[in-house]
Amino acid sequence: ANTVSQELHFVFSARTMSVHSTGDCRLPGCWPSVPTGPDYRFAWPEYGGVLYARLGNWRQWLGFFEYPQATANFVGVYDRTADEGVVRVFPAHIARGSKGFGLGWSQPIDPQTWTDDGSTYVELHGGVAPTFWDWATLAGGSALSWSETWYPLSGVGWLSAATADGALGVRAADGMLEIGVHATAPHPPGATALVVRDRASGDLIAQWSLPAVGPGAPVVRSVADGGRSPDQVCVVFYDAQGRALAAHHLSDCIPLRLYAPVTLRNSD
Repeated sequence: ANTVSQELHFVFSARTMSVHSTGDCRLPGCWPSVPTGPDYRFAWPEYGGVLYARLGNWRQWLGFFEYPQATANFVGVYDRTADEGVVRVFPAHIARGSKGFGLGWSQPIDPQTWTDDGSTYVELHGGVAPTFWDWATLAGGSALSWSETWYPLSGVGWLSAATADGALGVRAADGMLEIGVHATAPHPPGATALVVRDRASGDLIAQWSLPAVGPGAPVVRSVADGGRSPDQVCVVFYDAQGRALAAHHLSDCIPLRLYAPVTLRNSD
């Protein structure tokens, strides 16, 4: 069906959001209040015991901005039921605005408001100004430009990290860590690899030479979690030259030099 499920998740890195508009009075600034600035803020992804990153926990509509501005160089949504999502990759220091919007779940805006087929959707927005209330000014003769990459992905189970080259989904499942890999360009068998290390110690947990991977050919690998959560591991998807195509927790982990190319025997 042309719709979203309750298991759609908004993937943003900010720890605080500001309300643009909402009908959910569990949040500050709910209707009939009309915010005129980023004054009504709430913790993200959880506030008041509610995981707002998950659409199925919403009551009515909600529009929100990352506060005080975009935090990381990517955002996205991922629907676990459909096992698919969308990624936006951008330079957060230039395109400082990052916004999400959904129509609600248990008491949503009626789809008949905009369509006659019952379809539903969510929104991702981006721009120069941090919010719709802010202004960005260009002096006479000046210019401002940047590049963004938007792409769909599927079959990776979750969305943990993304670049213009690829995305990773790292999740816990029944004592295992499941790692989904998406590449935005095709790579032949053996041309890329996946490495998993303990985030604290740098100890190697697993490494694989990957089969063919590309936009329509995601790869998933699993390894025993050893009592670790996804936040306790570093995962790097890299090419034959040792260039990180996408990484989960790399900046908080061990030096990049430890991710030098490795030669592996197979792609199992």
